[in-house]
Amino acid sequence: PLTEYLPPFLERQGERFAEPEEIAACGRWVDVHAKHADAGGPPLLCGPQGLLVSDSDIHALVFGSTGSMKTRRVIMIQVWTLLQHGENMIVGDLKSELYGCFAPELRRRGYQVLVLNLRNPACGSRWNPLSAAWDFWHAGHHSKAVEYIRDLAQVLFAELSVRTKDVFWGYAAMDYFTGLALYLCEMAPRAQTTMENVAVLAAEMERPAGGKTFGALLLHSLPPEDPAGRYLAGTLDAPEGTRTSILSEMRQPLSLFTGQDALNDMLSDTDIDFFSLKDKPTAIF
Repeated sequence: PLTEYLPPFLERQGERFAEPEEIAACGRWVDVHAKHADAGGPPLLCGPQGLLVSDSDIHALVFGSTGSMKTRRVIMIQVWTLLQHGENMIVGDLKSELYGCFAPELRRRGYQVLVLNLRNPACGSRWNPLSAAWDFWHAGHHSKAVEYIRDLAQVLFAELSVRTKDVFWGYAAMDYFTGLALYLCEMAPRAQTTMENVAVLAAEMERPAGGKTFGALLLHSLPPEDPAGRYLAGTLDAPEGTRTSILSEMRQPLSLFTGQDALNDMLSDTDIDFFSLKDKPTAIF
């Protein structure tokens, strides 16, 4: 049974809230007023001993309606304890309030503070989400490149898969995106392997050429064992009605990368040295 693989504190306890003693067994007590904490993580309890935080690798899910102080009572405290413990962190900060609260103190303590701002791309670092896949591919780690692109596709098309009753269309769109991105990784220079060019290639695949479409000609020029071709074939070899529906479903997520010059410029290159994260504490907002 699944319970054999769960830590003891995750076993079902019945229809009741856990007792403080049971919660205390799940984390570590830290002194939030000390300059350095022995652990960091989401807060679980407050008491005379200090603050109990969960420093394990399990995920914490916080429920609360608007205005219930989820950010102030959980997220801000978690960021503070991570800061005290000197841990790297990636902070989702849609309102930019956490950056304003913590960036000065993080810098004072020697953190490298980076910003990825999709709403105002000029106010932050640049990051090409496909550059890592290109690097994996040309280092010979083809399966890693595919895995990375599939993860990216799941993020882009997650809403599409949820809102449609038939999951086929969402998965088919993810496969087609994977094929397009893999083709760029195989054939294009690193600087040209971008989200904008995935959208450009998707439009180019539908262009008439030689009595067919450019996509059909490209597919049949690829070796049968080519990974990009295998992912593209599910759409390009489908009946016209099916192919049209898949392409229609895929256009909406990809439209984010059409005609937005500032965003595409930000996503066209990476100026973050991710290998430096192991050498210097870093916070990315």
